[in-house]
Amino acid sequence: MARKYSKGAARKVERAMKKRKAGTLKSGRSGKKVKSRKQAIAIGLSEARKAGKKVPKKKTGRKAAKKSTRKTAKKATRKTARKTSKRPVQKRKAARKHRI
Repeated sequence: MARKYSKGAARKVERAMKKRKAGTLKSGRSGKKVKSRKQAIAIGLSEARKAGKKVPKKKTGRKAAKKSTRKTAKKATRKTARKTSKRPVQKRKAARKHRI
């Protein structure tokens, strides 16, 4: 069976992991130190892709789309829950009068 990742790609990931272990691996955009093992692997794979090594494409599609829609749905329900819980002061005072 053929390899999914080339040896060159494996070397890139290995280098990124060693840099992370040493504490010198930094994120591309923010420049912060990378502490996560998964993030270090992702950096190594992206560097391998840029170098033209044999690496499978990034996973996109149904699973990724489902996760993003779940997050947006959660955020929307939170916002509506906050809005409905806040009632105007006058209505609260009127509700207190009726209780007595």
